[in-house]
Amino acid sequence: MKSMTFQCFMAALLIGIGLGAMPILAQAAEQETLIPGRPEITTRTRIIAPEGTPRAAAVLFVGGNGDLSAMKNNFLLRIRETLAQAGLLIAVPDAPSDRAGRTNLQGNFRASEQHGQDIQGVVQYLKTQADVPVFVIGTSRGSTSAANAAARLGPGLIAGAALTSSVTKEGARGQISIYQTAVKEIRVPAFVLWHEQDGCSETPPAQAGALAKALAASPKVTAKTLTGGTAPRSGPCEALSPHGFLGIEDQASAAILAWIDEVLAARAAR
Repeated sequence: MKSMTFQCFMAALLIGIGLGAMPILAQAAEQETLIPGRPEITTRTRIIAPEGTPRAAAVLFVGGNGDLSAMKNNFLLRIRETLAQAGLLIAVPDAPSDRAGRTNLQGNFRASEQHGQDIQGVVQYLKTQADVPVFVIGTSRGSTSAANAAARLGPGLIAGAALTSSVTKEGARGQISIYQTAVKEIRVPAFVLWHEQDGCSETPPAQAGALAKALAASPKVTAKTLTGGTAPRSGPCEALSPHGFLGIEDQASAAILAWIDEVLAARAAR
């Protein structure tokens, strides 16, 4: 993938500011901003800044079709404020402007170069807000987006990739699996997280080991499985079930934050 130059990105970012992108670090409330990615394409992104100086940043990728308005119960949306309170600058991208409200992130778009370019814009935007390591975190189909970003953008822009409840089997609903990204080319630390009782046929917990093994180029892969929670209030592939860590959000967010701390400590020790 051809990376946009920083100068070109800044020029595009100035255009984006005219569309609503504004510096946000001084404000803790969630805001929306339009971030330029591919030429003439913007991605509406929710931003949450922590109090004080961020120690890291994270791009969160929801599952489903990627439409944030339709994914209100998504696991990562439920824990986004917890992550911000832990000192992370959070970005939650919606579908890009040429797909929003139509195809969104359906089909093979999550594994595409175009998606990688759009997320590069989000990552570089975060870098203009705070020069800190940026992590990508995905859940369910969102893990495919996170893996795509980590593989395409590499260690130069991405500090680590957390893949939760990842889609490892193509399903009848037509979604692609995480293996249709260049997962074997991810060269940043990776974290694989599952719920032991995840009953979704496309995200079987038994595949955690296989996914960890596929991340062969990663300098360090950490895998963890959680258990417990509350009774499901949705279907097995939806958010209010073990697939979405229902009732153990605190444990799941703590596991992600502990992994981020380990990666940050290793970077500081270099």
